[in-house]
Amino acid sequence: DMGAPCSRALFFVLNFLFVVAAVAATILGIMASVMNVFSIPKPFAYALIGVGVLILFISLLGVCGTCHRSSCATVLYFIFVLLFLLAELALVVLLFVFRGQTPAFARALWTAFYDDAAVGVPVLISIQQELSCCGFSTPTDMAPPGYTCPASAPACAPFVQSQIESHMLIFALVLCGLIVLMIIAMILACYVRAEASDHNQYADERRSGTDLHRLMDAPPQSASVYYNYKAGDQSSGYQRYQRP
Repeated sequence: DMGAPCSRALFFVLNFLFVVAAVAATILGIMASVMNVFSIPKPFAYALIGVGVLILFISLLGVCGTCHRSSCATVLYFIFVLLFLLAELALVVLLFVFRGQTPAFARALWTAFYDDAAVGVPVLISIQQELSCCGFSTPTDMAPPGYTCPASAPACAPFVQSQIESHMLIFALVLCGLIVLMIIAMILACYVRAEASDHNQYADERRSGTDLHRLMDAPPQSASVYYNYKAGDQSSGYQRYQRP
């Protein structure tokens, strides 16, 4: 049966890719929060670190469950992936329910950048230079210090809201893609867990049961009693019968 090995291989590859992505996200968040390498505000960097560590933990459970045929690790993996999947579904629903709340979200995002003097303020200055605007709702509303607004520059709120709405669909599609991957991972986890249970059950029977091959080589106990091993039926073992 090639189904079980293929499922295990796909499950391992999928979780290995998750591990690589989680490590990359965690390193990116650490570099952004500690060394200010990327233009990411610290709240978003901390969130990136948290999500990366969580995905890394779940993916390592899947890798360990595959390599060691651990039913316990695979079941825990399935539970954590299911919880992560429910959180993603809730986020997708919130995106569609509150899609009309873009102005409030844009202000909250601008405020988060404005409060982060080390990273957020340079990002706002770059946004204002790119969009040729100044401030949020007015040119003097949360205008970053150290930046001279052009004459008659409009407020940035309409441009920021337009950018958020244009990227909202992309973000939702990415979440839907992750949801599909999570569902595939859960299906593969079921196959891997079933294969691991069968393998472990067979190994336990071999360890606790009679050594069948040793008994086949042993002489019979009497001239009229023989033991016949039923090939392919490892659950029943030897069958005793009388010689005619």
